[in-house]
Amino acid sequence: MIVLNVFYSGEYVKDYVMEMENSLVDKVKEEEGNITYDFYQSVSNPNEVLLVEIWSNQETMNQHQISDNMIKIKELKQKYQLNTRIEKYIKEERQ
Repeated sequence: MIVLNVFYSGEYVKDYVMEMENSLVDKVKEEEGNITYDFYQSVSNPNEVLLVEIWSNQETMNQHQISDNMIKIKELKQKYQLNTRIEKYIKEERQ
């Protein structure tokens, strides 16, 4: 299992989240291997949100990275002039 904590920050981050929620979040959640794709607002910084993505494995996450959805996400990120910081965690299944 792959967990990504994606921190978005910028003056227009709330507009980005609204557009994502209205147009892309449900589509990403339908992608093969997606377990979680949820935004969380920072309490201490109104210009920062956390996106938690959980993917079943590296392969499905890689497919997401080259999907049409990701192309649109990158365009929106540029449109809203956001900064991004990513933390990646891998949980290996025990046999």
